Amino acid sequence: FREASGKAIAPLAYLREKRKHSDDALRQFQIGLADGKLCQAAADEGFTDAELCAAGLMSEKTRKDYWRRGLLLYPHLLENQVSHFSQKDPSGKCDYQAHHRHRIPGCHFFNQDSIVGSSKIVVVEGQNDVISVATKGNYTTVIGTNGVPTGEQIKYLDGLDSLITVFA
Repeated sequence: FREASGKAIAPLAYLREKRKHSDDALRQFQIGLADGKLCQAAADEGFTDAELCAAGLMSEKTRKDYWRRGLLLYPHLLENQVSHFSQKDPSGKCDYQAHHRHRIPGCHFFNQDSIVGSSKIVVVEGQNDVISVATKGNYTTVIGTNGVPTGEQIKYLDGLDSLITVFA
């Protein structure tokens, strides 16, 4: 992450200072910072390389963590289980989310669990927008599309019996 001057900003400073997220908000949304040691920790717990690759946690090509050190990780929950991850890369070299083939079916949005049973939904573009609207705007039912809404996301929203407000 860089300031307008081009000066690098540490990932957590970016969240706290530039995006103005509180530590409570980061904990609430379970935002993490990759340390590059996930696969080793998982192997120490008995997980195999094949299991880690199948789950999308290990690169099949390099046999290293899918998320390299320094990436901000945003877990997407479905029925209170991590179903997908999106990420922010300070260097801009990595994709913005994990491969879709590892996503649990039915997981379409960041913060999707917040809209279960709701009659009013707020839809925004990104993860940081979700955190800002939910914590500063006091909206509890806000989801993020993580970019331009896909046909699958629009179909999902069309199937809801809710009042939907979209901020682009």
